[in-house]
Amino acid sequence: MGTPDLNSRDSIILVFGRTGSGKSTFINNVIDPEHEVAPTDPGFDSCTEQVGSYLVPLEHPFYQHVPKSMRSGRLFLVDTPGFDAFQGNASRAFEEVCKMLISVNDKGAQVGGMVYLCRCFPSKVGGEHLADLRVFREICGTAFLQKAVLCVTGSNLCNRKEVIENRLTGLRDKYWASLIEGGAQMKLLENTPDSANEVLITFAQSAFRRDHLPALLEQLKHDHNPQSTIPGKIIRRNWIRQLTGKTLDYMRKLLGLNRMFVKSV
Repeated sequence: MGTPDLNSRDSIILVFGRTGSGKSTFINNVIDPEHEVAPTDPGFDSCTEQVGSYLVPLEHPFYQHVPKSMRSGRLFLVDTPGFDAFQGNASRAFEEVCKMLISVNDKGAQVGGMVYLCRCFPSKVGGEHLADLRVFREICGTAFLQKAVLCVTGSNLCNRKEVIENRLTGLRDKYWASLIEGGAQMKLLENTPDSANEVLITFAQSAFRRDHLPALLEQLKHDHNPQSTIPGKIIRRNWIRQLTGKTLDYMRKLLGLNRMFVKSV
């Protein structure tokens, strides 16, 4: 489903991550482990091509941890397209997220938190991951990091505990250090309902609290154009840089083929 029918007592949690990081799997483990409510793919093809929202059932244990004064609201998990989706056109994915945030704000609902998912392997952190982190930080802003949870997925792909620990240490102490210092929490997310629910319950005390807004939403309230926001500009630059790099690679390969042809003649 797309934008939910929200009211002013409701709240959403946005789930971010690259294609294949486990966003839809996390949502399925929370909403209905027996049935696939959010589409998934066993490979690395993007199944989320537009924003999808999913109501956390009112009988879910999450609500038992919410302060009694805030239990009249409903919580929705929002599955976002990876910014690497749409054949590299991350701007389209970002625009979908912005439309959702504007709609939530117009209906008086609350943005209760954000989840960022990153696969445990491969262990090498590339430039694309670092670019995603910068975008995520700009989407949150300084104050909203207190409502962010960074999750590592896919640890089941390795049965060596020390390798997993080294990966987690590298993320915590190097790549995610500034986010954690700013208030974000870090968790190992396994492919089980219990692990997914543990992450969700992290937001129980703050999801319905009206305090901080994501920096992106603050910018969109002044200008509804996603490309005018700081994250939008970063994504656009990253996409152009990526496109330029692919074009140069193609030209190098073409030049190499031409040289081989000349030599053969």
